[in-house]
Parts: sequence; structure tokens; C-alpha cells
Amino acid sequence: MLIRRIKRWMPYLVIAAGLALILLAYAANFKITEFGSMDETSPDTTTRQADGSEIFSFAAEDYGVMQKNIVFFTNHQLVWAYADGKPIYENTRTGGIWGRTTGSHWNFVAVPYGTKEIKIKLTPVYQNVRYQDCTFYTGKEQEAFYKIFAQSVITFFVSALIVILGFGMIVYWCIVHRKAEIGNSLLHLGMFSAIFGVWSANETDAMMLIVRDRIAASFMAYILLMLMGIPFVLFVREFLNIGDRKLWKVLFAINTCEMVFVLGLQFFGIADMKETLWLTHMMLCIALFYMIGCLLYKAFRHQIDRHAKISTVGMILLSTATVTDIVLYYRHIGDADLFGRFVFLAFVLMLGYEAAFYAVDTIEKGRKAKVYEELAIHDVLTGLYNRNAYMEDMSQMKSARGKMFVSFDLNNLKECNDGHGHVEGDTYLRNAARIIEKIFDPYGKVYRIGGDEFCCIVEHAARCPILFCIEGMRTEEEKYNSDPEHYPIHIACGYAQFDPERDESFEGTRNRSDVSMYENKSNIKQKMHIEDSRR
Repeated sequence: MLIRRIKRWMPYLVIAAGLALILLAYAANFKITEFGSMDETSPDTTTRQADGSEIFSFAAEDYGVMQKNIVFFTNHQLVWAYADGKPIYENTRTGGIWGRTTGSHWNFVAVPYGTKEIKIKLTPVYQNVRYQDCTFYTGKEQEAFYKIFAQSVITFFVSALIVILGFGMIVYWCIVHRKAEIGNSLLHLGMFSAIFGVWSANETDAMMLIVRDRIAASFMAYILLMLMGIPFVLFVREFLNIGDRKLWKVLFAINTCEMVFVLGLQFFGIADMKETLWLTHMMLCIALFYMIGCLLYKAFRHQIDRHAKISTVGMILLSTATVTDIVLYYRHIGDADLFGRFVFLAFVLMLGYEAAFYAVDTIEKGRKAKVYEELAIHDVLTGLYNRNAYMEDMSQMKSARGKMFVSFDLNNLKECNDGHGHVEGDTYLRNAARIIEKIFDPYGKVYRIGGDEFCCIVEHAARCPILFCIEGMRTEEEKYNSDPEHYPIHIACGYAQFDPERDESFEGTRNRSDVSMYENKSNIKQKMHIEDSRR
């Protein structure tokens, strides 16, 4: 029932998520106009030094009087600020083995009252960040903080939504995986989405303002990037169902070796992860090529199913966002920012939706298969195991030692059907079956093997007090028959325990049990005949 409700409401939830993003955009833009001003400014002079450092000078007579801050963003740079030659701000703490970098920062330099000149020195930690373009702003600290935060809030919440979707898919998989064997594609997509979402949120200005330890944040970003490829390849392999048994293992081994190699260089102080980021980017591109190769393989084999079509669209979206982001990164223009996040969100929604409903369909098919299986081995009228189940269990029996066979037969069922109709006859059968099952089910499996024939295979004869059970069955008969509106039930019963000296197989035990049951049936009929003659 829950799965059907989820399946019915999923399209509306997706639409609601889209509308929520639109409302979020309006809310974010409303905040931006509300938080005062942060004006862009330019240094009066810029001096570049041989080591890659840059010194920016500002005439600051007005800044101190108006209690303004100079605000600017730095990426892997050491920062010093001086007011009339006196140090007033620095950001030079690095992470040692965790990275020689200071990370990415928004810097707020408060200009002291009466300052005439501000000098800001930026020294790159790595050669590939030398002479980065740096934009300076002026404004009051609180106003600048909120404006920077508001400008990135949409990107942050899109990233947070991707994280929520990722963990949602993981939880969803954990729930439905207990109900049916649905594979792990949804789990792997959820892991990939959650990792990407956390990485994406960590890169936003909002998180840079909130999380002050940018060294740990920088380290986490590189680790998350290295981890992305593994669940992505696992998802593609299972989602497209191409039967790849070796290539994914090779890619997993290469990815693991790359992580060990990069971390080794990091911890031994040879090269930071920033300097070996090209290796991580290469692994991500290989993961994309794996997906492209899987789709081409399915096209070549003429296996373009629904999954392949949706994956093709998803691959185009993901490839566009990834390639754009990497190209912009190496051209030092920035990243794809909001565009890339929305594209990835579309990718997650599209493939997550498909994977989730594939899981639902698998569960539904499994449920139907289970129903059919139950119908194949259970008697519809009584709910007991049927003759098919009995024959299967007999054929699978490895040893009859220690087992007991109990036979049952219902007296006067034909007379009940002829005199009171088949509806009453069915009631007779159901109630007789209920009595037999109540008494003997704790000791073995109870079967209906014919019209009015039942049996029980007792696994451990020594644990079954057979005479006590028969007495209990007679007591249940009497309780039922005490109601004059019930057609009286009379159950003939016989039993035999396997004896290797007398029985060649358990079938021989059954024959001896049937002989015992027919003797009991004859005695019951004689007793009924005597009672009828006395009336």
C-alpha cells in the first residue's frame, strides 16, 4: 500500500520541488535588495612581485570615517593587510599535512578610523594561482556578509536539495530492499548524489561564510571529488544492466590507487591535492566515458530500452555540466555555479525517478510472483499446503529417519454435500482443516492431498505426543459438534512412524498410516451407525 501511494504521488512531489525552487529564487532575490549596499572598488595602485605576490594600495580616508570594510575573496592565497604601515589583518594559517593552503576565504578587513592608506598583500600558495583576478568591495561588515550570503543562497539550497535527494534515495533503497531483490542502482545513485551535493554546498559562498575552518573544508572537497567516481560507475553498471564483470573492477582499482597516490603525496609533503587535482578530474572524465561506452554498447547490441534512453539524456546533461565546470576551472574563470547545480539536479531527478519506479515495479512483480507461488503450493479453500507442495516435499526428503506420517479422512463429506449443498460441504472442509491444523501444525506441515484427505508429516516423531494430539483433536470435534446448527464433523485418523526394518521408504510409512486411518474410519462409522439405531 505504501509503495503504491509513493508511486502515485511521486510526479506531484517532483512538481512541488520545482515550484519550491521558484519560490526560493524569489525569496532570495527579495533578500538581496533588502540588505543595503556593497560597492565594488578598485585599488589605486597594484604592484606585482617576482614570487607571485601582489600588493594593492587604497586611499582610505573615507573608509575609516564611514566605518567600512574592504571585502574580497581569496583562493589559496596568504593575506596581509596594513593600515598606514601597521598590520591590521592576516590570513596565513595553513594546514600542515592537511594542506599548505589557507583554503578559500571571504576576507573582511575593517578600516580603522583615521586611516589614510590601506595596503593588502596577497601571496599565492601554489604557482597555478598566481596573479588571480581579485575583486574588492567596500561596505559595512554585516551588510556585506548578508549580501554575499543572499547571492549564493539559491546555489546553496539547490546543493542541499541534491543532498536530501541523495540520502532520500539511500533510505528509500533500505526500505524497499527488505521487500524485494531490487538491485543496488538506487543506492549507488543516492551515494553519488549525496557526495556531489555535499561537495557542491561546500563550494558555495554561503558555506564559506558559515564554516570558518576552510583548511578542513578544502581537504574535504578534494576527498569528495575523488570519491564521486566509484558510486557513479557502480550505478551506471547496474542501471544499464550491461553485464560488465571486469571493467568496473579495473576502474575501481585505478580510482583507489589514484586516491592512495594523491593522499601519499599530500601527507609526505610532496604535492598538495590542489596540485594533483588534474588526476581527479581525469578519473571523473573516465567515469563519464564509461557511461558513454555502456550506452554505445547497448546501441550496438540493439538494446535501447527505456533505461538507455533516459540515461542518454542524463549523460548529455551531466557531461555538459562537468565539462563546462572543468574548462572554466582551468581557464580560471570560475565554475559553472548555479547552472551546473541545476543541470545536476535535473540529472538526479530524472535518473532517480526512473530507478525508484523500477524498484517499485520490481517489488510489484515480486509480490505477484509470491502470490502465484503461494497459490501453487496452498489449497485455496482451506489455506493448507496442497498436493503440489506435498509431492515436492516428498521428493526432496533426504532421510525419513525419525519422521512420522499422520493420515486424516473426513467421514460423511459426500452426505453433507448431497444433503446440504456444496456451500455447507465447503464449510465442513474448512472447519475440519482448522481443527487438524490447530492440533498438528506445531509438529509438522499439514497438507490437503485430496477431496477429503489430509495428512501431516511430523519431522521429529519423538517430540510429538501423538495420542495426546488425537485426544485434543477429538475434544475440538466435540466442541464444534455441540452447536446444533453445525453439521457434525468426524475425522478419521491414523499414524505410523518410519521403521527402517519395515519401510523401504517414507511411502511405506504412509501406507501403514493409511491402514491405521481406515481402521479408525471403520470404527467411527460403526459407532455412528449404533448411535443412529438408538435414536
